Amino acid sequence: MLAWLFKFKFQLLWLLLTAAIGGYCYYLFFEAEDKTALLPGRTTDGHHQIEMQCTACHTDEKKENVFTSSGVPNSACMNCHSDALEKFSDSHPVRKFKNPENAVFLEHIDAMNCIACHSEHNQKITGEMSVTMPVDYCAHCHEVTLENLESHKNLPYDTCATAGCHNYHDNTPLAPSYLLKHYGEGKMLPNAGLPELHNQDLCPDPWTSAQNCASCHEEDMKEFQQGKHGMRLAFDGLSPMTPAMARIPMKESAAHLQMDCTACHQPDKPRAFAAYESCIQCHDDEHTRNYKNSPHFNHWNADPNGKTAVSCATCHMPRIESDHEGYQVSHDNTANLTPNEKMIRSSCTHCHGLQFSMNALADPELIRLNFDRSSKIIHPGIEWTADASIKRGDEKTKAIREFLQKSLSNTETQN
Repeated sequence: MLAWLFKFKFQLLWLLLTAAIGGYCYYLFFEAEDKTALLPGRTTDGHHQIEMQCTACHTDEKKENVFTSSGVPNSACMNCHSDALEKFSDSHPVRKFKNPENAVFLEHIDAMNCIACHSEHNQKITGEMSVTMPVDYCAHCHEVTLENLESHKNLPYDTCATAGCHNYHDNTPLAPSYLLKHYGEGKMLPNAGLPELHNQDLCPDPWTSAQNCASCHEEDMKEFQQGKHGMRLAFDGLSPMTPAMARIPMKESAAHLQMDCTACHQPDKPRAFAAYESCIQCHDDEHTRNYKNSPHFNHWNADPNGKTAVSCATCHMPRIESDHEGYQVSHDNTANLTPNEKMIRSSCTHCHGLQFSMNALADPELIRLNFDRSSKIIHPGIEWTADASIKRGDEKTKAIREFLQKSLSNTETQN
């Protein structure tokens, strides 16, 4: 018997190895809840929650008479992102490159297809905003900017998308017209305060049961499913997100909590609970922990319903203009998260001047400390824009510049 086993040992080892691999594959395909081993590479932070819902991106839509089972058509991306691109006025829509005058730019970058810049499962080349293009991609089309603008001549090509000045899809927070409109504003605005919400008393406070929220809050539910908190609910067969799935620090005690409406809007608790306490029950990063040391928290702690009471939700789920009337809370918790300059218009400038807001969001250390002081960094964007405008003969901007310089001189003299 031993001689027989020795004679066929390699065959036996092969059979045992085949059986082991087969058993593992069966378990992985049909039994295991975690199937990430099937992925060709790590999924980006924006999509990892739905990474096992392959058909969310890999559809059977035909593209140039070829099925895209190994690729992703634009329609798959737009199913989730079209509303955001429309709402924030996409700076580089596909229709721009359908214009024959812009066709020459397609020689450098295939700007007609989302996955030309955002390809998944490529961790080694994936940068901020899940961009998989080299960081100097802006220069392919905008090299003339570096040649014509005095302020940009000494800037490296890789700073276009990383210096907090430009965002490929939404540049409205830092557009030159917006910067000039708010040139010269101080730290705090004279009318600082949050806009009043429309129909804020629609639900009782507190409420007593987990009602079907979508029956009254259809738009809120749709927004919720566009953000990281609720995106899994937009796909059949996926359970709600839990803090255990997150890639940022979370409290172990909250690992099992399911992110649906009642995770934040808990029965028998006031709406204010959803703006702060519900956040800290899960999040455990430095930015969150440092909130209690900030002036924002002092205002919130003094009066959660006050006009200048700034909670987690004030910044990350801001009050935006409603399509119907007044203002409403945006339930898409990632709409203004990255790049962070998107927060300027939706959150910061309800209370603060534009320059002060830009300085704060350009300071990584200040963000980590949750804005416990003024920024030590001066964002040059407004001054650069003002310089260019004055050179073009803008007398209004010139007058503001002279007033600011005079005020600064008087302050230095007094000190």
